[in-house]
Amino acid sequence: MISSRRVRSLMLWALLPSAMVASTLGASGIADAKDRRLNGGTCEAGDDETDRWNSGLYQNFDGNDQDVYCNIPNDSYFRQSEAVDLRVGAHKPNTNAAMYARACIQFYNGSGSACGAATHFGAGTSPSQSISDLSQWAFFWHGGYVSFRLPDNAYIFNMYWHD
Repeated sequence: MISSRRVRSLMLWALLPSAMVASTLGASGIADAKDRRLNGGTCEAGDDETDRWNSGLYQNFDGNDQDVYCNIPNDSYFRQSEAVDLRVGAHKPNTNAAMYARACIQFYNGSGSACGAATHFGAGTSPSQSISDLSQWAFFWHGGYVSFRLPDNAYIFNMYWHD
């Protein structure tokens, strides 16, 4: 018969490797991942011809393209400069008109803005179009936003970004 002291000793040695793995994973920062999600209804148009609709944003059916701007929260929880991936849920009608998005900043002193390269959308619905150039968001002291060029009947559903 094995003594209870021997059983406790065996249990300790059996649990030690899993405790070491858990402490290593905890120290690696895996649990610190952050993300943000905004629905398209938080965006604003450059003029009065865009209407908000439910959780998205859509353009009036007047045949004109629209410039739409979506401000990005930039706070101590998640600075825009920490973002490594930005994805947009959108719909582009089957037209030849261009639809694109760019990650931009508005200079803190109001003297202008700057944008990264444009990502163009193909026709149809894209639940997760990646906006690849986030270089301007590195300047976290400036206000970040996403600039869209929407053709007639195009929709923005949501935006999602993470570190």
